[in-house]
Amino acid sequence: MENRHMIQNFSLRVSTIIDHAARFHPNRPVIGRDLDGRIINSTRAKVLREAKQLASALRRLAVKKGDVIGVMAWNTVRQLSVWCGIPGAGGVQRYLKQKEDAVNADGWLGTGDVATIDPNGYVRITDRSKDMIKSGGEWISSIEMENCAVAHADIAEAAAVAVPHPKRNERPVLRPVALPGASPDKAEIISLLEKRFAKWQLPDDILFVGELPHTATGKISKLELRQGLSDQGYQLPNKG
Repeated sequence: MENRHMIQNFSLRVSTIIDHAARFHPNRPVIGRDLDGRIINSTRAKVLREAKQLASALRRLAVKKGDVIGVMAWNTVRQLSVWCGIPGAGGVQRYLKQKEDAVNADGWLGTGDVATIDPNGYVRITDRSKDMIKSGGEWISSIEMENCAVAHADIAEAAAVAVPHPKRNERPVLRPVALPGASPDKAEIISLLEKRFAKWQLPDDILFVGELPHTATGKISKLELRQGLSDQGYQLPNKG
């Protein structure tokens, strides 16, 4: 029997559609692709679960329907500068020993993060703006370079830092830590990076180090690395 006049009887609201999909098709795949080409695999049940977790977190922050909780300011087509505004009394007004407020006149806090947004609307934090390497008017993500470098079987940890350049403003230098007993080859690391980075984005130098400095919270101290190179009078290799 041909059913030409059947009507789906539920509201076309996003929340209702997600509920319906998760209830009747919980294991149906939801497949997307982010900006760097990687496949994102999920299911409709997982999408609903994550949506409920986000909604619950916003309710705990006293965020009501219609409230604006964040804005994104474009820097380039691929990069966003992240600002956030959370209602309530727990926001940061000014950091200790600083002379100026951390928030702007409208109460928005610049987090200092840089992110990308993919065609599906997912925002992914890619780096700290102060750690981005500004080379010839373009930005190179230090975190993406580090993540790629540690994919090498003999690399335990790595940090990419900016070094001043007379013509290009800054150039990347990679500081990897080898695993005990390993002797990774610089050419192998460059070959690995070439799969993810354009030629102009590759580090000008690779300087192995026994260990990397970390902050009290366990993060790599890029400030200390940059200062250390400066104190040593380090000069980038002349590449013509």
